[in-house]
Amino acid sequence: MKTLTILTGAYARELYSFASEAASQGKLTYSRENKRDGFYRVYCAYNTTALMAEALLPLLEYIAMRENPIYRYSAKLRDFAAEHIRYESRPENTARLCRYLNCSHSLHLEGYITFRMAEYRAKLDAAVFSLIKKLKLTEL
Repeated sequence: MKTLTILTGAYARELYSFASEAASQGKLTYSRENKRDGFYRVYCAYNTTALMAEALLPLLEYIAMRENPIYRYSAKLRDFAAEHIRYESRPENTARLCRYLNCSHSLHLEGYITFRMAEYRAKLDAAVFSLIKKLKLTEL
């Protein structure tokens, strides 16, 4: 069994929800720890890195969208991104996350999104700007 400590400062509810759902699906076992040193933690044990990455990626994508102020307040834009960006980027993001999980035993959600998912965040930004541009052109 492999172990992983997942930390977050702002997304505790989402992290605990992810852990309980993944545990109910049999992808991992976990124990959680309330806030300590400014972070919420979940200690996970899992068998397969690919299954863990597959389970964890939707949480990371959700947080990446929540970190972007435009997507945070617009449900229509979130739906657009979910349809177009997530599915074309998912295989690449899953492979990167698998490589990360193979060599690390801890994952800070906000840090991973900021530094290792920068390309995905750039795609989200480009998608929203292209959509806004299309909307402005159709208004004329």
